[in-house]
Amino acid sequence: MTADIAFIRSHRFGEVEDRLAHQLENAFGLGNVALCVDESRGPVDTGRWPKASLTRARAEKMVGGTVPDDWGWRMGDLCHIAIAEDFGPRRHQWLIESDVHIPPGQESAIFDRLNAITADFMACALRPKKVKPMAAGVATALPGAGWGCIFALNRLAGRHVPAVRTLRRDIRAAMHAGAKVQTPNDEAVLANLGVAMDWTLVDLWTAVPDMFSHRWFDTNPPALRRALDAQTDSQRVSHPVLEVEQVFRRLEAPRSEGHPQAYKASRLGRILAAMTPEEKARVMKHLEPATDAGR
Repeated sequence: MTADIAFIRSHRFGEVEDRLAHQLENAFGLGNVALCVDESRGPVDTGRWPKASLTRARAEKMVGGTVPDDWGWRMGDLCHIAIAEDFGPRRHQWLIESDVHIPPGQESAIFDRLNAITADFMACALRPKKVKPMAAGVATALPGAGWGCIFALNRLAGRHVPAVRTLRRDIRAAMHAGAKVQTPNDEAVLANLGVAMDWTLVDLWTAVPDMFSHRWFDTNPPALRRALDAQTDSQRVSHPVLEVEQVFRRLEAPRSEGHPQAYKASRLGRILAAMTPEEKARVMKHLEPATDAGR
């Protein structure tokens, strides 16, 4: 297999994605960076960066049946399949979501350290966890499945991509046969497939705690990107990280970005602390106590 490929999972392309792609190119080299774009809303121009396009039709072809309305958010593992189909076999495939922050100037040092780790699959919080309804459907094909991870940055050995496709098709077939479960989310699919197939699994929280930690790399709470950009002497990789305008969009037009979660004031502490008084006032208009209680 050829060199690793790093790809950004997104449904849009703008300054954030372009900057992240340049950062990844610093670490992975020319020709080894791409985007995997959910183009359900229409074609996305990714500039000079090559892309793999995902649409509902392609997703349904991959899994052999229908997919839920929120497939673009729920089924990120299909990005690994699309990248392998469009860019050929690679030693490793690195999935990085656009709301991941990599300290500027630290790209090569960070990925040099991660490349020294031997693993078939690695991600943060890769461990047994309480099985939620969104994950339980994995058990239709992998009985006893009870693992999870954080999917925002993960690395999968390229040779295992066919197994991901097979598992998704097996789950879809079980649902067609009458299994009353939700379509499982990406983190459950990859984590439990790794356990079932005896892959070498690495939890980044444990392997490199100075770089990845639940204090700054988790599913909540979000941080403001500009507040992290000054930390050029740090190798902390952070998630979720948002631009100011993303915060406004998600508050003023909920779900407009395909993001299913509404923000509560309790989740925005880091964001509010880094905002100007004017920005904070604009946010607080959407976080009145009565509104917050209903979210």
